[in-house]
Amino acid sequence: MRKIKTFDELPLVLQLQHLAQKQDSNIEELLRRAKLVAIKLKLTDFENWCEQELMGYKCDINELPNYRVTCGRLFVFNPYQGLVPFFLQDDEAFRMVTTIPLKEPVGEYINLLKKESDNLMIQMPKGVLDFLYRAQKNSYGYTLEPRLTLETTQIESVLTYVRNIIFNWSVDLEKSGILGEGMQFTKEEKEKAMSNTTYNIANMQGVAGHVQDSSVTQTNQMIVNQMDISTLLNTFKNVGVGESDLNELQQAINEDEKPIAKNSFGEKVSKWYGKMITKAADGSWEIGVAVAANLLTESLNSFYGLN
Repeated sequence: MRKIKTFDELPLVLQLQHLAQKQDSNIEELLRRAKLVAIKLKLTDFENWCEQELMGYKCDINELPNYRVTCGRLFVFNPYQGLVPFFLQDDEAFRMVTTIPLKEPVGEYINLLKKESDNLMIQMPKGVLDFLYRAQKNSYGYTLEPRLTLETTQIESVLTYVRNIIFNWSVDLEKSGILGEGMQFTKEEKEKAMSNTTYNIANMQGVAGHVQDSSVTQTNQMIVNQMDISTLLNTFKNVGVGESDLNELQQAINEDEKPIAKNSFGEKVSKWYGKMITKAADGSWEIGVAVAANLLTESLNSFYGLN
């Protein structure tokens, strides 16, 4: 009689298939096993993708996989009516404000989904909030607290996408005769994996092209050094920030005290931040609002050493 193999006796690739097709399996364990397979096969792109899913993404929004960029729902809080949908007259500005990058590790999303809630409240940068308050005042003459929410099903879709990527990847490996018997891959299996570009993660899931802003793609290689004003100003200059705005920022930094908490800039820097978000919204700075908010926030945090 043929002996039925236990899970741990299965080839590594078949273990991935088994875990990936089970909705209740531990997705962090799945990613760790996928990373192990990628390391053994020397598939660096897939290894790096697994690592980012486990530890979180540190990149700019236009480098995120498309399944990690989503749109929230924008409201204002009315003390008598509760949450009321809020729309901006500028469709592009509205789309940019409601675009949400999902950069956190999958483990954090698993913990979020354990809470009994259908919606999550998203914290918006102060500059974006200032812009939304001004937009209300200009349109209605009064202001209410803006709130951006995200449905938990949108978080669940990230986990589903991760499972599908690993499942499809493992099936393709098996089709090519790459299994990993006894926790090891043969020389022939490694050569097959290295020669097949299908296993490059960039080819499997793409990037968030629908939120990419061509005027800031070059910032991916830019570095803002801590308390080095020249690198900060050069970064903003290279994405179209004018000389007068750069001078204003430098003066604001000199006059404000150094912040001690992430995303909590001084009064004058925050005012400058809000001004730049407004310019992005009205088109006088040729960059999308969401991309602008992300660029400004990450660059200033890097400058102050708050990353």
